Amino acid sequence: MNSEFIKKLPFFEQRDILAILVNLFSLDKESFRSENFNSLYYNLLYYSDVEDGDEQQIVIQEEYLKPYYEDIVIEELSIVAQKYLNYIFEYIIQNTKSDIFIMKSSKIISSFRFDIKIKDDLKESVASKNMDIESIIFNDSIKKVDKQVNIFTDTKNMIFKNLAFSSTDGDYGIKTISKGDTNTIHIFINGFTNDSKTDTFSIWKEKVSLISNEDDTFLGYAWASGKDPTSEIMKLPDLNDLMNPTKYISLMKGFNPFAIGGVLAVQVLAEWKQAKIHSQEYCDGLSQFIQKQHHENKEIQINLYGHSLGANLIYHTLENLYHRNIKINNIYLFGGASSNDKLNWTHIQKVCTQIYNFYSENDFILKYLYRTTELAECPIGLEKINVEKRIKQNSNDIKNYNVSNIVKGHSEYLKNLNRILMEHYC
Repeated sequence: MNSEFIKKLPFFEQRDILAILVNLFSLDKESFRSENFNSLYYNLLYYSDVEDGDEQQIVIQEEYLKPYYEDIVIEELSIVAQKYLNYIFEYIIQNTKSDIFIMKSSKIISSFRFDIKIKDDLKESVASKNMDIESIIFNDSIKKVDKQVNIFTDTKNMIFKNLAFSSTDGDYGIKTISKGDTNTIHIFINGFTNDSKTDTFSIWKEKVSLISNEDDTFLGYAWASGKDPTSEIMKLPDLNDLMNPTKYISLMKGFNPFAIGGVLAVQVLAEWKQAKIHSQEYCDGLSQFIQKQHHENKEIQINLYGHSLGANLIYHTLENLYHRNIKINNIYLFGGASSNDKLNWTHIQKVCTQIYNFYSENDFILKYLYRTTELAECPIGLEKINVEKRIKQNSNDIKNYNVSNIVKGHSEYLKNLNRILMEHYC
């Protein structure tokens, strides 16, 4: 069994694979204790990036991995990770007498989104003890997706994509605000419904003057963050105002704020979903830019600032940097529309000198829009970022600041940034 291959996968997929296996093994603990599968799991654990003591976090995750969540986790895995998990399940099927293992493994294999021929090749590879697993897993000659398995998901995503006003044909990438002669770079990333609004980058620069040097380099990173549906459909109050019951109490009374106007609600949801996908895709460009800066100047200090889904783009950028072993300076997150996954943040915080998370309990966009689309998960823009506490900690703790006394809505971070930094940071 080629356990070492797990090292080639991103940490977060390694953890998900291990959690799925723990979920499987918990169904038949006696069979798991057999030498074959006990050693399989601990070999995978040994070769993964999961650190000593983190096995418990995998077990904790497994407790929440109910069947409907398990389907989502598997669907989110890359095709390479799915192929490798398929390979592991074939190994389990061919080396067990446990009907539970066979039935469960076969069911999961049937849900993988790649061609049946590759599944047969993986099965044959295990049967013949062919260890050239990489040639099969990285085989890109067959890229067809099983449309029968994913017809609902694909149709739903296509509808949302067509409904969204967002596009990816804008002028995106690094934008220069001012170039300085120090070794410090500040990069600003706008949030949801700020597609191509580069004019806000100069406002960012002005607002962070308390914690920066005028001679530093200031940049913005433009990405497909979505457009405000209220301005595209008709002349309506700003999206953030619609979500604020203190301004529209008579309209909001008795309603979930997200349900105001059927057309608008669906449009906002479509826009959000597309922007969230883009926040994961556009992190590659930012990661490559940071890597290039480090290659050219080892003394460079890079600070990232992100609001809303811009914070989510930073989150995925940190994932990339973690696997490229690149360190940066400080991260400033405001109303972050990003997962508060304890194990993930524990690892990616090591990329930074310090992470500052500013959150508000008054953020109705995150309370209703984010939590509606993310199965009630609470984002970092509503609460403290959680990390694993250890006696030996090589990185600083994440600094969390509750700015509810200043920020009364999702869009109020930038205009109140001076006061936020003055009261909670400086």
